[in-house]
Amino acid sequence: MLTKSGTSSSSSSSSSSSSSSSSSSGSFELLVSLESERERRWKAEQAARRMADSLQELRQKGQETEDMKKQAVEATAHIKQAMLKEHESNQTLQQELTTLQRRVWRINERKQTLLEEVQSGLCFLKNLIQKCSKIEGKCLSQYTKVITQKIQDRIIIDRVSQISRISGKENSKPPRPYGETSIIPHDRDGETSIIPHDRDGETSIIPHDRDGETSIIPHDRDGETSIIPHDRDGETSIIPHDRDGETSIIPHDRDGETSIIPHDRDGETSIIPHDRDGETSIIPHDRDGETSIIPHDRDGETSIIPHDRDGETSIIPHDRDEMVKLV
Repeated sequence: MLTKSGTSSSSSSSSSSSSSSSSSSGSFELLVSLESERERRWKAEQAARRMADSLQELRQKGQETEDMKKQAVEATAHIKQAMLKEHESNQTLQQELTTLQRRVWRINERKQTLLEEVQSGLCFLKNLIQKCSKIEGKCLSQYTKVITQKIQDRIIIDRVSQISRISGKENSKPPRPYGETSIIPHDRDGETSIIPHDRDGETSIIPHDRDGETSIIPHDRDGETSIIPHDRDGETSIIPHDRDGETSIIPHDRDGETSIIPHDRDGETSIIPHDRDGETSIIPHDRDGETSIIPHDRDGETSIIPHDRDGETSIIPHDRDEMVKLV
């Protein structure tokens, strides 16, 4: 009995231990499955979360892509406008460059022309200076000859005057009435002189042309002719000058005209000067203030061979408006 009971107790204890071990193994498996399920769910949540993050990033990238596309379109439009402006500016610059090139070409051509003109002008000036030097030498030589001739003429005049005085003293006669002729006649309104002088018909061996008076030292001023003539309102000179459009290869200063052989006419100075309204001459004569080495009295003009013409006195007297006694 005891054996049976012992046996039964042992069997019951073994059955209880087996049942307890089976129950513990079942709970362990359950825990393992729960843990694995929990891990699976956690992984699924993590994957879903990562997927949501990826979708969010994709959306953001898509938005950024759209923005970049818009910016690219705007940049393309700006680039096109800039290219158009650059093209227009290039065309303008090309036109300006072409214009400047033409101007440079014209300036170079003008420069070449001016250089040629300057060279020709220098050559002309050189030739003109040479000609002027030659003419100046000729004029000086002529001037010397004229002075020598004038001195000789002055000596002749003095001799003639002396002879006339002696002849007048030796051949003195009673005075003649008005209009009659003296033995040393002088022609003034019909009066005749051996030393005639043409002034309104008076003839002189030392003639001087002024309003018809003829001189061996002629001078052209309103019809007066000179061996040293000059052009002043139609007066011609071997040393011509420009006065009111008169041209000279040896210009002089007349209202700013300069001459290497100047003369004084309203401020013009000449190496062959003469006094005519302030003009001074080495062969001067007094006509309205002009003085001559062969002077004569005509309205204040004084002559070494004077004669009576409206108050003009002569050492070879004659009857002019009164009876004059031969001295």
